[in-house]
Amino acid sequence: MFSMLNEWWGWYRNSGLDHVMLSVPLVETMVLFITLTICLFFRFSRTGLILAYLFFYRLGWTVQIREYAADPALQTAFSAGYLIFGIMVFTFIIIGMIISGYRDR
Repeated sequence: MFSMLNEWWGWYRNSGLDHVMLSVPLVETMVLFITLTICLFFRFSRTGLILAYLFFYRLGWTVQIREYAADPALQTAFSAGYLIFGIMVFTFIIIGMIISGYRDR
């Protein structure tokens, strides 16, 4: 077990992730936490899940734009894939919630 942890720690140290800076918009994060708290308090958990997905989807979009801004071809391919899979996941979420709603009745 310790050898596996040692391998992961070595990978982490060599990857350079310990020096990465991540900036998250504070106001948007606070609004999200307040909205999610209200959703959980009033038992709108599905709405809260959709809001959290949309927030992190948009946050991922802004991070990838900064990451791949130098290479336009890579940015276009990654943006198209991110958009297509994001819409697919959102569609599956909505379909799953609708099917689950019909089963609960």
